[in-house]
Amino acid sequence: MLTPGQIVAGKYRVDRLLGAGGMGAVYVATNLILEKQVALKVMGADFVSNRDWVQRFFREGIAASKVRHPGVVEVFDAGEHEGAPWMAMELLVGESLRDRLERRGHLRVEELLPIARQVLGALAAVHAVGIVHRDLKPDNIFLARIDGHARPVVKVLDFGIAKAFRDDRKIDQLETQAGTVFGTPRYMSPEQAQGKALDHRSDLYSVGVLLYQLVTGRPPFVDDDAVVVMAKHIRETPEPLRVA
Repeated sequence: MLTPGQIVAGKYRVDRLLGAGGMGAVYVATNLILEKQVALKVMGADFVSNRDWVQRFFREGIAASKVRHPGVVEVFDAGEHEGAPWMAMELLVGESLRDRLERRGHLRVEELLPIARQVLGALAAVHAVGIVHRDLKPDNIFLARIDGHARPVVKVLDFGIAKAFRDDRKIDQLETQAGTVFGTPRYMSPEQAQGKALDHRSDLYSVGVLLYQLVTGRPPFVDDDAVVVMAKHIRETPEPLRVA
């Protein structure tokens, strides 16, 4: 863990802890050269010895930096500090879509439509550069408050498992105790649940699942067993939408 006042890469001063998760922590930091605050994401010590996790961490920055779109979180810089990978990103103010759903239960149609349009716009830019996100879910959609905008601006986050279409391969899609590794079963396309090669249509399926949840208050398939959920995506058709 970093402490307030600590300097990273000779130019980022840690101001305060913003949040911590399974793989590391995010801090509010100030770029001392530009006098600008950023979100500094730093990998936890338990993961730095695993090169696959380190590659995943940097893959997020590489994927996000390839996209120039207001709906995709901007990555400014990346490197290593005392052996721990870090990434300087756009500092966002607002709440995740997950937080809003937990507070509201579901969203009104007039509220969710602008959100859906912005998510699809961001995905169009992501897909245009040959990247599939592979982990779209309420946690990875942020509703940012930005000056000059009456409504929240949607930001798509976490490209840690994003892949180029041409480089996709079969992988184990299960979640582990350390967190989501290769996708989240409740939002997976049937192809992703089966470990098949993916393209942009997999993300669009996840958007469909997301919209179902925004309207009804729950994902179409729910079970405590991730394997059961993935099997339902492959074999079953969700119940017709009923507006909550």
